[in-house]
Amino acid sequence: MTTLLLQGLTLPAVIRLVKIPADDQERLRTEYGTLLAELADAGEKELTGSSSGVDPQTVERVRADSLIGVRDERGASSPDPDHDERREQYIRLRLLTIAAERGALLEARARGTYSSQTLGAAQRRFDLEETRLQALSEQP
Repeated sequence: MTTLLLQGLTLPAVIRLVKIPADDQERLRTEYGTLLAELADAGEKELTGSSSGVDPQTVERVRADSLIGVRDERGASSPDPDHDERREQYIRLRLLTIAAERGALLEARARGTYSSQTLGAAQRRFDLEETRLQALSEQP
């Protein structure tokens, strides 16, 4: 216990002495943007291949709400809750694009190209979006 206390108290001084650099926030933002663009490409490919026979407005909503929308800098929109069929199509397509984007995220993680902070931020984004879609699918 004493050893842990002593090490904990001296750690900040050791970090200053060794001059460990702080995280470069600008680099992390740039890295995050690059990762989002890569993931958006995977989502776009999945959406293009899975959207035949689906209402074009629904496809555009999925595009706007996905990382594809981040890449294109479009505003997010919500599906029309009054139209059950379009909502179901929207949720199905959106989940497919998220799955493709998650797959690309796993590949990026395996390559070791991005920092754990950047990968974690993208993972949290997917988690939040899936939670939103679950709530949307449970609405009457």
